[in-house]
Amino acid sequence: MGFNTPETSNNFPLRGTIIYMNQVLTLVVRLQPTPEQCAKLKDTVLEFASCCEFINSSVKPTLTNRNSIQAVIYNDAKDKFNLVSNHVIRACARVGANRLTAKHKGAERAGGDLQPASGTEFEISLPELELLYNARLPKA
Repeated sequence: MGFNTPETSNNFPLRGTIIYMNQVLTLVVRLQPTPEQCAKLKDTVLEFASCCEFINSSVKPTLTNRNSIQAVIYNDAKDKFNLVSNHVIRACARVGANRLTAKHKGAERAGGDLQPASGTEFEISLPELELLYNARLPKA
């Protein structure tokens, strides 16, 4: 019995179709920054955290869509924080994703009637610059 013979053709609805798959390789790297680079990276991370806090506190709590959040707050956040555009956009997306996660987790715990979580938390350990980000979820 071969792979695509008449005996087995009913088991394979894509008979005669060639499927190509791309292999994706992931590279894990550990930064070994100089003390000056550590200071700059730490400043950027803290600015990003402050930007997330600002966005979260300034935007209507029910907004969870990153594009909606960005449309409302991008210019104010860009003017207020010393961040490049990509970091401000990522902060908007981070706030939206964490609000959505908090909303879903809160709905499971509290029956669905819960405001998105407020606040963000960053932990930074230097010199490895391991960055851990967690949303503070409200207690049910």
